[in-house]
Amino acid sequence: MGERREDSEADDYLEECQSLTHYRYEGGMYPRISYGLETFRDPVEAGRKPCRHCGAVKGQLHHPLCDYEQCPVCGNQVMGCGCGILVEDAVRAEPSPQQASQTNESYRSSLSGPSEPVAVLDHSAAEASWMVGGKTSFQLLAVTIVCTDLARSVRFYEQALGAVREADDGYGCPWFKLGSVPITLLHNATMVSPAKFPEHPMAMLWVETDDLTTAARRFAHFGVKVLNPSDGQSMIIADPDGIVIEVWQAAPEDSVGNAERAR
Repeated sequence: MGERREDSEADDYLEECQSLTHYRYEGGMYPRISYGLETFRDPVEAGRKPCRHCGAVKGQLHHPLCDYEQCPVCGNQVMGCGCGILVEDAVRAEPSPQQASQTNESYRSSLSGPSEPVAVLDHSAAEASWMVGGKTSFQLLAVTIVCTDLARSVRFYEQALGAVREADDGYGCPWFKLGSVPITLLHNATMVSPAKFPEHPMAMLWVETDDLTTAARRFAHFGVKVLNPSDGQSMIIADPDGIVIEVWQAAPEDSVGNAERAR
């Protein structure tokens, strides 16, 4: 992660984003903040490499609502602040006062749950082509875990799961490597997850350990909540905010492989 994507469609969209110079908010227009001018995170990284999330280089505008973009209204991370800015609020030129008022009213109505569908904002031909035309692909770059207590979650992932802290905390969120997978903790939540396993749909982390028996003792030592105790092959635990984690005993090196193991 952290390298600029060379995919032509992604590059075309990033170029298109350079003309989306403002965000609409509460009837006003706010200039978007270029990569490298952020104040909510260390801007030094912009001088060394492109944005790890959207590929913008220093001085370019991010994709709207990029993880590294700063909100021009409140100064915090735009994707996680309370201003409620949406991707479609990024615009090329200031609309007329009537258009701004209509858009703002549609946005307010969407938050209150309108009984009638709200019309989708119009997009340019270039945007529409990028969004719905042609073949595209995606890749998982990292897992972001939203938490209520940052220090508590850091202790859990570092001490209970053995995640390795990365040197670059990016925009104030700690980054770790859990095996080969990058994870980051985002301190935005105000309450723990209400989802219950296995009744509710949810995303789960799936990790492996070389010694499940020792892992179970480790979890007990750190007071980790156990949802399903170990059966010798796997167990299910939860992080401090209720994020469900499935822990498997790693298959022997001479086995067929993890992908073929019955779950």
